[in-house]
Amino acid sequence: MSRRQRFESHRLVTGFTIVAGLAITLWLILSQVARPPGVAARSAGIGRQIAEAERLGQTASGPLVHPAGAVCRQSPAAAAAALQQRLQSGASANGLTVASLVVVPGAGDEALGGLTPITFTIEANGRYDAAVLLVAGLAKAQPEIFIDQADLKSQTSSVTLKLSGRLYCSISARL
Repeated sequence: MSRRQRFESHRLVTGFTIVAGLAITLWLILSQVARPPGVAARSAGIGRQIAEAERLGQTASGPLVHPAGAVCRQSPAAAAAALQQRLQSGASANGLTVASLVVVPGAGDEALGGLTPITFTIEANGRYDAAVLLVAGLAKAQPEIFIDQADLKSQTSSVTLKLSGRLYCSISARL
């Protein structure tokens, strides 16, 4: 093999090595960009959520299954009575005096997927911090209570809290 042929052969091998090195470097960079940090933790979280949803689906025995003690476990009328009791006891536990409390069960609306609304209006008097605690307790309630209207009026040493809202009886897996 002549000197020129060896030179061409080395040049070809060197060029191929450089191109291969650049391709591998580009592949490594792109693979790092394609996997953002925390993807494994998010994937594990999604797996847990799927497993919980499947578990909830397997334990359900009907369209209106709720855990024991849930407001919506019963018929709409009984659920309204349970919500009324929950609102009354929540206000009393926080030291509020209930001036009026009206809870009315609705009918399931097919346009909303059969959700049954239970509407309520409560007026209570007492200390400001007690009213705030009642609202905070309602915010944590399950099933979720939606407040449509809220009015907090100061009367110097006490406040009057007026809330109206609704609760929908449905099954949901919180994911």
